[in-house]
Amino acid sequence: MPSGGREESRVNVVVCVSVSATVATISERRRFRQRTLPRACAAMPWAITGLGKVPSIALCEGMDDCHKPSGGPPRSGPTPSSNRNVKGWLTLDCARTAILFKLRQGLDASRLSRLLSRGFARDFSLMDAHFSATANRHRADVSVDAMDEVSSVSSSAAASRVVILGGGFGGLYAALRLQSLLRGRRDVDVTLVNRENFFLFTPMLPQVATSGLDTRHIVATIRRICPRIRFYEADVKAVDFANKTVTIVHSGARPRTLPYDQLLLALGSVTNFFGIPGLAEHALTMKSLSDAIRLRNHALDMLERAELETDAGRRRELLTFVVAGAGFAGIETAAELDIFMRRAARSYRSFTPADIRTVIVDAQDRILPELSPTLAQFTLQTLQKRGVEFHLNAKVAGADASGVTLHAGERIATHTLVWTGGVAAHPFIATLPGATSRGRLPTEPTLAMRGSDRVWAVGDCAEVLDAQGKPYPPTAQHALREGGHAGDNILAAIDGRALRPFAFTAIGQMANLGRHRGVAMVGGLKISGFPAWWLWRTYYLSRLPTLDKKIRVAIDWTLDLFFARDTVRLSLPEPKVPSAPALSANE
Repeated sequence: MPSGGREESRVNVVVCVSVSATVATISERRRFRQRTLPRACAAMPWAITGLGKVPSIALCEGMDDCHKPSGGPPRSGPTPSSNRNVKGWLTLDCARTAILFKLRQGLDASRLSRLLSRGFARDFSLMDAHFSATANRHRADVSVDAMDEVSSVSSSAAASRVVILGGGFGGLYAALRLQSLLRGRRDVDVTLVNRENFFLFTPMLPQVATSGLDTRHIVATIRRICPRIRFYEADVKAVDFANKTVTIVHSGARPRTLPYDQLLLALGSVTNFFGIPGLAEHALTMKSLSDAIRLRNHALDMLERAELETDAGRRRELLTFVVAGAGFAGIETAAELDIFMRRAARSYRSFTPADIRTVIVDAQDRILPELSPTLAQFTLQTLQKRGVEFHLNAKVAGADASGVTLHAGERIATHTLVWTGGVAAHPFIATLPGATSRGRLPTEPTLAMRGSDRVWAVGDCAEVLDAQGKPYPPTAQHALREGGHAGDNILAAIDGRALRPFAFTAIGQMANLGRHRGVAMVGGLKISGFPAWWLWRTYYLSRLPTLDKKIRVAIDWTLDLFFARDTVRLSLPEPKVPSAPALSANE
């Protein structure tokens, strides 16, 4: 072969080797991305305290080259005769660092061996033995506070810590606002805590309870909505304003303490039974996803029992559905429930849709007090034409398994009572210093809790006053606006900027009456009938948090125009699984 050909081949070989080495190097570097330590290794002595992370390559600066876990063979360092017992170019001093890379990648010993043999070390048996012995020794000593903690080593150690308690409209929209404002910043760490791992779009609960929408289509996973925010599914057990800590706990797990620099309380509200006898034990509510599923199963169960009942009086009781409360939640629940029950009754032989009886009870002299009298009267007449009964100026005095008793002494025999008569702030708020007699946290116009520049409150658990000194109503519309504004002011407080007072004028109020009917008041404009129904659907569809949920709900509504609603009753028996032993805080 001519010498020129040999030189060209030699060049080609060198180029190929160089390209292969470059590709291999890039590939290996990608494999060594920062990852969370496995739970059993988070408390090992060489893990970074409180972070649950393995040191990055940057933290190895200052070591001799021969002690670094990557970077090729050493340019200098101890000789094999030194007391460091050199193994190739990997010494005992850097064995721990290499082990950390093993934990970081989650590799087994054989996989690590193949990687290290490509340039990290020739002999790694000592390292593997050291890893196995140490891992076994520390597996039972894992710290709870080190488990599942995700923090970037490259982040600033002095990052401001923001903790948001509650994942409803107020808490979620505060988190979304902070996530948007903090894009590209690493000096603020945001944590969201919620009892469920999803966000519930409560305005559509009545349609879930009556098979108008699929259950999964009005909930969205919080981790998917807020991918750049740390999330914990847990209950709040304690808040220590003095030490700036929050204690949370998940069912069956040990308590966890979270330090904070800024704390946002958005725990929402619970159903208020006003101490009326029997309500808490016998009434159904409409505050959560489980409430909607429970109402649907109960209503269908009443139809099945009525089909078997031979006594006409007993059957009438089973087919009577009482909704207490004539606000937006009560009217929409009663309207959807009446439509659903009458349509479902067509499939039964022992009774007809005319036998379905829906009753609305309210202590006031009119329904929908938030709307104008004209729209309230339109709603009243629309539902009365469908056969819905109204008992106004009638307070509920008590309830039991067979009926509802009113203050005037009147009794309505029924096995179904849905209570939508009022809400109260989350009971945990009443345990905090500074809470009002109504169990809410009074706030400054900036949404900061009075007397504190590090604690904020929004939504149903906060007492936010408007320009006239009146509290804003506890609606989803106000909660999401307060949440976004709180996110702005929290970041402004961290950055040392001026805080803005909260001011918001409601866009309007709407109610869905079903059957292409609705009422709405937008900017003083009164709308009723089909336009209001269309406006209600359009607005709330746009407020769903993710695109896929918008599409799924739109498809459900379209199918509802052509097909009957599903009347399958899904009731799962309680699993007979022994509960895990309770764990004390010191374990």
